[in-house]
Parts: sequence; structure tokens; C-alpha cells
Amino acid sequence: MTIIGERIKHLRKQRGMTQTDLAGEHMTKSMLSQIENGKALPSMRTLQYLAEKLGEEAGYFLGEEDERGITDLVREIEVDSKKKAYEEVVRKVLPLLSTKLPMTIDVARIMEFYAEACFHTVHPGGEEAVQRAVEIYERFGLYVESSKARYLNYAHLFSQGKYGSSLDLIREVRREYEQKKIGRDVIFELDLYYAEAVSLSALGMNRESRDAMLAALALSKEQEVYYMTDHFLRILGKEFYDSGEKEKAAEYRQKARVFAEFTGNRDNLAYIEMAEARVHIREGRYEEALAHIENVARIQQKKSAVYWLELGIYYYHTGQAEAALDAFSRVVIPETAYHPSDRSNLYAADAYMARLYAANGQTREAKELSARAYEKVKDFPHNRSRKFIEETYLDLHKSE
Repeated sequence: MTIIGERIKHLRKQRGMTQTDLAGEHMTKSMLSQIENGKALPSMRTLQYLAEKLGEEAGYFLGEEDERGITDLVREIEVDSKKKAYEEVVRKVLPLLSTKLPMTIDVARIMEFYAEACFHTVHPGGEEAVQRAVEIYERFGLYVESSKARYLNYAHLFSQGKYGSSLDLIREVRREYEQKKIGRDVIFELDLYYAEAVSLSALGMNRESRDAMLAALALSKEQEVYYMTDHFLRILGKEFYDSGEKEKAAEYRQKARVFAEFTGNRDNLAYIEMAEARVHIREGRYEEALAHIENVARIQQKKSAVYWLELGIYYYHTGQAEAALDAFSRVVIPETAYHPSDRSNLYAADAYMARLYAANGQTREAKELSARAYEKVKDFPHNRSRKFIEETYLDLHKSE
């Protein structure tokens, strides 16, 4: 019998409850019996349910020390994380890393928040934080929570361009989760689908990526949990368009728009407007594209690199060379643009400028820019922007 099972059984009997009373509708009596006898371990969600039914804090069953300051900090940085105030999370947690922290669940949660913040702020230390969280969870036999913590390392591998390793990790974590889960954690399963889809697309395995996203949408519909739905719909719109399935692409873009308008998410609305602009530009409807680009400017508080890129492409195709050069010169690739497709799109700004310089007789500048862009993307999977960059490079260097 584990400490967790022993304490649950002791308190249940002390409260005069049967296993059926305590299990309620959350789990079967058989599953509760396995937990009490140390043959199964509860997820944190199940443990929190049992703790509430028994009138105790979840930490009691884990043998945690009384660390009120740590508990308060967890709540504080959880709020910061939800607000995407990742710099604040790093600032608050960083001083703690040189101290002797207790092996408690609250500390494990702090490490998870810190690992996520490190990814978003390009700060080192995220992988080490994940390892500390994993050690704590496994100490208490919380193997599902350990799997969830390990999942965070996918982002760190991905940010280093280790797309194959990130895919291997996600699939390994999914196997562990399937073997050790008690009940379903739909949110986590959708996270795994998203991470798998992104890793597959980074490797150029677009059909497999699409299949993962469609499976995620099917799960969302089945469970009526619409977490990440906006991302899946929007990305599917792009994937289907790139594969030539324009009607299906338009269907998913429209679904993404309806979802974004319903939730009022400004970032997603801006992404959708930009996706529409990109389609109109590819199909030569430049004034319609400009209308969508202007909508992005109204939605975004700060004009993004993608905004300047698409505006530059609009000017390029409408013969406004000076305006195009100005827009392309404002494209600054964010450190957090990790996906090779995103980076290829943004590096294309250099290729467009190279063509404009070449047309103006500035051959040396044109060659330098085209070479710089090509060097960046030559090892990326094939996509439309990479092809444009490569063609530009070959056109400008064919005499060499």
C-alpha cells in the first residue's frame, strides 16, 4: 500500500464512508479499491476530487511539508502564466533555483510554469526545470503527471530545431500516458495531438500532420471540449490550401473565423485575416488582400513581422517598389518563430528585396540578400516560401 492509498483508506473509514460513497460518479468502486491498495495511482485531478470529498488538502495525501510561501507563489505565477506574463514568471522563479527547494507537488508545478516561461522568453533552464518536476512526481508515484511534465520538453527540443526528437518524445509520452492513465485527460490529449501535428509538419510530413489535427477535432467533438480548436481549424485551412484542396481549405478557414469571432480572441482574428490576405495575394486579388491586411492593422496593437511581410508582398505585386522595400525592411524575425515554415515565410522578405534590388541594377546587394535567405532555408522541408527563395537565389547566381 502506498502512502497515498493508505491515507485515503484511513480517512474514508474515519469519515464513515464506503468505497461506493467516496467513488461517487468520478470513478468505479474497483478503481478506488486499487488506489487504496496501492495497485493504481490517482491522477492529480482524481486526487483533488478525493481530497475534496474527504475534507482535506491534496498535499496531505502526498506527505507534503507545510510550505505556505510556496503555495502562495504557485497561485501567483499561475495567474501570471494565464496572462502570458512569462517574463514575470522567470523573474519570480529564477532566485529560487539556487535555494534548496522541498520535494513537494507545489514545487513541481512551479517548475512546470517556469519551463513553459523559459520557452516563451528564450531563457535557458527549461529542460532542467522539467527534470526536477518529473523527479518530484515520480517520487509520489504520480506517473501521469510525470508524463505531462515530460511533454513540456517537446517545446524545448522543437525550439532547437530537433524536430525528429520532439516527435519521438511526444509519441513516447503518449504511450506512457495510455499505459498509466486513470480516466481521460482530454486537454492533455489535445496538447499531445497539437505537438505531434506541429512536429510532423516541421519534418515535412504534412499529410500525417493533417491526420493528427483531424483526430484532435474528432476528439474535441466527441468529448465536447473545444480546447485548441481555433488553432487546429486555422492550420488545417493552410494545410489544405497548400495541398491544392481549395474548397476544403476555405471551409476550415470559415470555421476558424466563426470560432474566433465567437470567442473574441483578437490574436486569432488577426491570424485569420492574414490567412485570407495570403490566399488573395496568391490568387492575384491584390485589393481584396489589402483590405484584409488593413483589418490586421486595426486588430493588432503592435504590427507584427508577418503584417509587414504581407504588406510588402502586396506592394511588390502592385508595382510599388519603394513602399515594398520599406515594408520588407521592417520584417524582424521573432526569436520565438521556431517552425521552419514560419521562418521560411519571413526569410522570403530578403528574397523579395533581392529581386527589387536586381531590377534596380543593384546586383551586389541583390546577390547578398538572396544568398543570405537561401543559406537560412536550404535545409528546411520544401514549402512555397522555400521554393521562392531558392528560385530567387538560382536566378541571381546562375552566371556564376
